[in-house]
Amino acid sequence: MTLLRFACNNVRENRRTYFGFLASSVFAVVVFYLFAAFRALPAVAEGRYYGAQGVAVAFKVCQYLIIVFSIFFTFYSNSAFVKSRKRELGILALLGARQRQLSLLLFGESMLVGAVAIAAGLAIGGLLGRLFVMIIDRILMLPQPIPFAMKSEPVLTTAFVYLVISMAISAINSVSVDVSQIIQLVKAPSKPKTPPTYSRPRIALGIVCLVIGYFVASIVTMGEVLLAFLPVTAVVCVGTHILFTQGTVAVLHRLQRRKTVYYRGINLLTISDLVFKMKDNARILAQVAILGAVVLTASGVVYTLGVAPGESARYYDRAISLVLPGTEGSVRIASAFQERLVESGVVITDATMMPAIQVSMPELSQGVTALIVPSDSYNEWAREAGVSEAYPGYGHVVRVVPTSRSGARPDDIGQTISARAGNRDLAFVSDGSIGVPLGTGMAGIDFAFVAEKGHFNELAQDLSEEHRRMWFSYEIPNWIKIAEMERTAREAILGDYPLGYDSRMQEYSRVSAQVRMIMFISMFVATLFFLAAGSMLYFRFFLEIQEDQARYIALRRIGLSWKEVRGIVTREMAIMFFAPWAVAFVHQMFALRSYSTVTSMMPVEVWKYGVMAAGIFFALEAVYFLLARAAYLEELAPAVK
Repeated sequence: MTLLRFACNNVRENRRTYFGFLASSVFAVVVFYLFAAFRALPAVAEGRYYGAQGVAVAFKVCQYLIIVFSIFFTFYSNSAFVKSRKRELGILALLGARQRQLSLLLFGESMLVGAVAIAAGLAIGGLLGRLFVMIIDRILMLPQPIPFAMKSEPVLTTAFVYLVISMAISAINSVSVDVSQIIQLVKAPSKPKTPPTYSRPRIALGIVCLVIGYFVASIVTMGEVLLAFLPVTAVVCVGTHILFTQGTVAVLHRLQRRKTVYYRGINLLTISDLVFKMKDNARILAQVAILGAVVLTASGVVYTLGVAPGESARYYDRAISLVLPGTEGSVRIASAFQERLVESGVVITDATMMPAIQVSMPELSQGVTALIVPSDSYNEWAREAGVSEAYPGYGHVVRVVPTSRSGARPDDIGQTISARAGNRDLAFVSDGSIGVPLGTGMAGIDFAFVAEKGHFNELAQDLSEEHRRMWFSYEIPNWIKIAEMERTAREAILGDYPLGYDSRMQEYSRVSAQVRMIMFISMFVATLFFLAAGSMLYFRFFLEIQEDQARYIALRRIGLSWKEVRGIVTREMAIMFFAPWAVAFVHQMFALRSYSTVTSMMPVEVWKYGVMAAGIFFALEAVYFLLARAAYLEELAPAVK
């Protein structure tokens, strides 16, 4: 039998063990290929639509992240497989296999699994490519769909990247077996395990690390978040490691001393077995807990972004704000635009039209502009709208502060406000500010002031036509539902007319598309990390299945029923699967508390979204657990049942 055939037989016989690793690898290849294929589309590569470059950069960053993750995950998985094969390798060495042959055998097995993952991932990715682009179209709500085209470059890039990763890690792990240690390799499984112990000082250190990390995360301020991130993460990781390596053993030893618990039902067998399993798998459990905390925290943060479109639109006090040149034609254009909206079924509850003068505010910042409107036009609208009127004196102005920005510092009464219109310098005296939903801060205008009617008319006569404007604004209920109607009316009537235009719907749609894209990308990356964490636990159980079979066979001989064996397996696997995620959930809550300092939401709101994200992952973990349990019992049953 050739080494290649021997390797194929080994992979086939250990297919259940390889399944979790293979599933995660295939998913990584699929995600990498889809991202690469999307970036290679001509419409994306050439930036033919708005936001194409930003999406391409985000996808590229995710690809690098996936590569780094794949390297570490593949290295860990292959290392675990090599350790699990120590008895087989020892027997082959005793039968005469040389170092080179054993290395080639391991290299062949790893490359075979890698080749299957690459082929399956590319095949699945090719089938999902068009669907992936269609989903991106829906997320971005592009006026024209992105043309889909199969390119050879993404296929070759994906195959090359993962082939290099597989070859490098397979080569590293294949030389890790030393034939001189064959006796130890063969005898290793038969060596009795020493009873696990724990150190109280180490447990105390772990508790201190977690308490410090949680405390700092709870009190950190906005300006200290970035500064505290790395130290807090480090101490929490140390505390988590100690918690699983020392704390779990201490808890189980304590349960053994509680006779009422220890001798109840099958607890004696379950707890005794868990003492060794938790100790042997402490590092992997700690790694899963830390990885799970990253996934849950990131998912919770991304989940909170769902409120971003509404938060962004909140700063638009008027649904539509439109500034046109101060000519008679502008009124006709605005009327046609309004009529088109009404014909489309849009209900306009308030329409405002005011003459205005556009000025710059050089003392504030270069490029800052403002509109000055007459008091009579403003007060006429204010009476109809039921808001505060303004009565500035001659040479005076009242600043209009949008209600959504009511927290802004008002102008001091008596303060001189400087402005500039062309080559002419203007100066006004402030009569204070009022909070009115007029729509200022939109349509390219940063400020609005109400001037005395007579003074405004004098200014309008003295200034050239280029500084005169007509200011229109509209309020629309249920504005979220009319985004497409508004876009169609704007393109049909306004076109490329030189104007200042902003709409609440436009901003909401833009931010919504960005948020959906972030959530979409995050979903793929989070799922990849989730599968990896589950796979680590999955093949840890299957790597020890031979020892478990021998133990359960012995228990069956002394009278243990198959139902009781299933109970022991279920309890042990449940604790191993869910304990790291429970710890990850606690880490997530404190991490989100820190995140709440950099967002406008209250901690309770942030935690709400965090719990929702955690609930989704716990549900997925439950499904993963049930599938792993079923596969494990199926593998165990022929020898034990």
